[in-house]
Amino acid sequence: LVVGLGGGELIRFFNHAVPNIEIFAIEKSRAMIHAYQCYFQQNMNPIPIISDDICEYLPSEDQSNYDIIFLDVFSEQGLPACLSKPVVYERLARQMPDNGVLAINLAVKNEHQALSLLRVVRQAFHSNTLCLAVGKHLNLVILAFKQAPEINSLTQLQANARQIQSTVDIDFVELIENLFTTNPNNGEWLVFN
Repeated sequence: LVVGLGGGELIRFFNHAVPNIEIFAIEKSRAMIHAYQCYFQQNMNPIPIISDDICEYLPSEDQSNYDIIFLDVFSEQGLPACLSKPVVYERLARQMPDNGVLAINLAVKNEHQALSLLRVVRQAFHSNTLCLAVGKHLNLVILAFKQAPEINSLTQLQANARQIQSTVDIDFVELIENLFTTNPNNGEWLVFN
């Protein structure tokens, strides 16, 4: 599930890297949906797009509909107010199976804002979270796991990163190093607590 279409870059990436993936999107702005369908969806299979506000859309009961949820919503006013409440993240978690992952892309204004949101997400996901600074950008990605991942050693993650990196043009090895730099670890293993 992709929440927030933007220019559709994430959808294009997955259509290219994993052609058989089943993608759904939620976008509040009808103008953004129209722009995406007219200008950014070219050379891709159409995907189901739900025109709704993520804060209103999610049911409260368990569904296990989405293996991965990408949350990338931002406006001139910043994040929607509902995204500062644990109930939204609890509902997102209910939409995933036990091995589900939520990835939140944030353009943070300051450290206080980032820490405040991280606390809310950690509460909803029982502290099974990691943060990832994205290179030279101001973005911060919060990864929230419904259950702590089984593979969390530096050696295993670097080996996986090298293998994946050979198929796509993303420096996954650098991203793994960033994970270990910005998250609790004991030198070899990421620590979830």
